[in-house]
Amino acid sequence: MTIRDGYASKISVLRPYQVEVDAAALSAYDEGRKSALVVMATGLGKSITAAWFARRWKRRSDGKRVIFLVDTIEATLQARKKFIDVMGTEFTTGAMCSRVCEDLDAEFLFTTFDSAWGAICRLELSPDDFGLVVVDESHHAAALTYERTVRRFENAFWYAMTATLERMDGKDIRDIFGDPVYTYSLAAALADNEWLATVTY
Repeated sequence: MTIRDGYASKISVLRPYQVEVDAAALSAYDEGRKSALVVMATGLGKSITAAWFARRWKRRSDGKRVIFLVDTIEATLQARKKFIDVMGTEFTTGAMCSRVCEDLDAEFLFTTFDSAWGAICRLELSPDDFGLVVVDESHHAAALTYERTVRRFENAFWYAMTATLERMDGKDIRDIFGDPVYTYSLAAALADNEWLATVTY
């Protein structure tokens, strides 16, 4: 464990390509774009990269909160843990799903699409409180039930990440998030022969 800026953090150094992702997403935000779509192969640390960006964004925000949207309960809790590994105790975190519902006023709220939609409909959650929406596995966002949730945060900046742009129904998530600001494919990562183990199939 390392100490940075007075906060305990288990992850204090990014890989070179993660630094590039962070810079590309921050540039998109500074340029006034609505979103930053990041495409990286599985195993390259999308959640850690997102946590790093969200931490930097939160330091610059004017009190707005961050919400992390994902499709499963397990992914919700895993993401919260990875963000804490990066942020340490610098910011408070909460979770809202069928298994856990705690600290809902936290600076970082981790939840499923369905739980967020239900809370919005019951007026228990105000989208205007959030300035950054992190969308994990964002290829799911093109599904009607998920897209409606994302679009409720119309005044926030969307940081969307996925390992693939492809969907079986042919819908294009670029219609929601725009063109990727950064792409690191499985083929490229394997060719670099540094970050992923060789695939056996």
